[in-house]
Amino acid sequence: MKFLFFLPTKRLAKDTALFAIGILIGAVLANLAIGYQVENLYRQNSDLKVQLSEKENQIQALEDQITEAKRWFVVQEIQIDLELPDRNFADTEKLKLNIQEQIKDLLKNVRGKRVNQLDPEVIWHIVDGRKLEALGYSFIIEVKGVIISEKLIFYVYAKYIDPERDDPV
Repeated sequence: MKFLFFLPTKRLAKDTALFAIGILIGAVLANLAIGYQVENLYRQNSDLKVQLSEKENQIQALEDQITEAKRWFVVQEIQIDLELPDRNFADTEKLKLNIQEQIKDLLKNVRGKRVNQLDPEVIWHIVDGRKLEALGYSFIIEVKGVIISEKLIFYVYAKYIDPERDDPV
């Protein structure tokens, strides 16, 4: 009885050659796939580095602006806290808005100025004692207080001038 544990030599050589070629082709294809992925990752890394650089520049610019803003507070908003006398006016809200608008118009040149360059007495006297007309009523503005910061806040009382008596009430 004859057992063959080995294949014929020609067939063995052929199968070994095909196996080796399969390994080589598989290695080449795996290398190409990995190379493609590495190239993709390299490109993404480059894009992210550019984006990071741009964001760092933006952050630096914003930090510079914040530093500049902290160094020089600038009046950005004007708020008028208006008190009217206890009297029945036709339209109190509209009257308040009209007077506030006129006071803000008086202070329009203050917006955008550095807080440390503003003289509180001058700011006070721009509004204090002014005679304003609103919706047919006359008022003399009396400043009760001023807060000067990025938000300029005026606390004012509008004295009503009675046209019959011609004196403030």
